[in-house]
Amino acid sequence: MAYRPARLLLTPLHNQILHSNSTNGQTPDAFSPTGGPLEVSFRNAVHAFRTRCQKAFIVLGMNRIDGFNSGGLLSSAFAAFTIDPRNAQRSSSESSFLQAMLDKGAGPTVYKNTMAHKALFDHDNKHATEVQLSTEGTFGSRSVNFTLHALTQALDLANHLRNLEFPYIKNPPGVGQKIAFNGYNLNEVTADPKDGHQYATLSGALVAPLSRGSVRLAGPNMNTPPLIGPQWFVDPTDKDLAIRAAKRHREIWAELAKLRVADQESTLPLML
Repeated sequence: MAYRPARLLLTPLHNQILHSNSTNGQTPDAFSPTGGPLEVSFRNAVHAFRTRCQKAFIVLGMNRIDGFNSGGLLSSAFAAFTIDPRNAQRSSSESSFLQAMLDKGAGPTVYKNTMAHKALFDHDNKHATEVQLSTEGTFGSRSVNFTLHALTQALDLANHLRNLEFPYIKNPPGVGQKIAFNGYNLNEVTADPKDGHQYATLSGALVAPLSRGSVRLAGPNMNTPPLIGPQWFVDPTDKDLAIRAAKRHREIWAELAKLRVADQESTLPLML
């Protein structure tokens, strides 16, 4: 957290963008006024449905707080986004950090269509001196000389590596184990039905799941995808929170129906 304020630049939302029935308080002191290059801001338009959601949250006990950027999560607020306020486009790692380095002439070296397969160490096994890699369209491999600090992490447990006949330098315990998989990636955007109605969605997510998964090697060849076990909802606390979130969604929709901005019946099941 110590490095976050220095790397982010917050541009507060202009008051004229907000509807008169909502408030978007934030905590600018959670950021540095000279921060950057990553831009943090807000959309140039606020959907009316979101303003009604804020009212429903407050009625149900989720009082308004000044954003989530100071670490407090137990209430409701408008979330900030990585948006460049100058053009309303996304401020990404590429457009901020990478471009800042390229402007200084200190960008990274990129090996296109190249896959690293093995790190080769010196005789003391303390420093990696070469990387064995393959390039697209060839069956051979070549080495790129470089200097690294001592590598202290293995890819998996020692016994598992031995079974795969995979040489390793060090075996720190727990590597690849007890990983919190709390991401959900969907590479698809589904449009609302063109039936003359407007649709909205409430979705829930576990901020700090207790379930732990693992990543293990499936073979000694780096072309072989690893064995990933996310182990979602194996912890009973996570299951309980998911059920409570679903019930909370129904309460919010019921309140939105009272505000006459939602139908009594849902169109699709809840999203978690």
